[in-house]
Amino acid sequence: MRCRFSVVIPLYNKASHIRETLDSVLAQSYEDYEIVVVDDGSTDGSRDIVCALQPDRLRLGEQANAGVSAARNRGIDEAAGDYIAFLDADDIWTKDHLEKLDELISRYAGRGVYSCAHVAIRKGVQIHKAQPAIEPLVVDAAGFFEEYARSFALVNSSTACISRELLKSIGGFPVGITKGEDVFVWMRAVSRGGIAYSRDVCTLVNQDAENRSVLNRNGEIPYYVSWLSDVLQKAELEPAVARAARKFLRRSILINAAASRAQGDPLTAKAYGKLAVSRAPDIALPLALMSILPRKFFEFLKMFRHKAGEDQASGVRT
Repeated sequence: MRCRFSVVIPLYNKASHIRETLDSVLAQSYEDYEIVVVDDGSTDGSRDIVCALQPDRLRLGEQANAGVSAARNRGIDEAAGDYIAFLDADDIWTKDHLEKLDELISRYAGRGVYSCAHVAIRKGVQIHKAQPAIEPLVVDAAGFFEEYARSFALVNSSTACISRELLKSIGGFPVGITKGEDVFVWMRAVSRGGIAYSRDVCTLVNQDAENRSVLNRNGEIPYYVSWLSDVLQKAELEPAVARAARKFLRRSILINAAASRAQGDPLTAKAYGKLAVSRAPDIALPLALMSILPRKFFEFLKMFRHKAGEDQASGVRT
């Protein structure tokens, strides 16, 4: 039956978290929604926890393990909602998340992405991300890249909401990609209609969760980085969008390369230097400097960055 929102949750071995995640969705103040959970071959009893709930508005799809992109695409295919609101199986929403999204959609129709602010839970502390100066932030693709370059806070896989029609038109998520596939989709959707974003915190992203899939793999850079580098090299974007996108890409390359060094993964850090965009001096020179600095330097930077985030923390512990 058609509804306003389909909440799509890919599930793989999240037995310790999926119940709390689903409870946060079932507690929503906005009621015109369904939940589509796609179990991607879990082996830890996650599926049984979902089956034990089974309210009328929840549907469970099952497939052999094929990755998070395939699971999200399956959820999109089975969704009846006009809009797809994504949620990871270890994160939680505040009770007004869908209500806030509905307000944004009603006020700013036709945007590519709708999203609300989130806080990260790290060691039990809520870490607040830097926010745009404007509330709400309603901008085109160039404005999105300008703001995204500042903090990467605008959208993630538990805050993003995109129309089902738009997701279908851009082909959904790239199957087989294991890193950065979500940011690739947000960028493609934003290129069709910009973003409407609220600074109201509606999502808690659980960075303490077990079985998280955010660690770097040796030699692998995020898909969106290589894709955007190619797009800029081919001059496929309008000049204003290209300038903002390059600013975002430069910051993303340098931050990710530094993170790779901090994790003891010089192979991935070196891979960033092979991108076409990295031939430019403002990227090539910092990468060259990173290659000769010791790992402990990057570990210190990472610790300092996390400490700076904790200084912004709300002090509320979960």
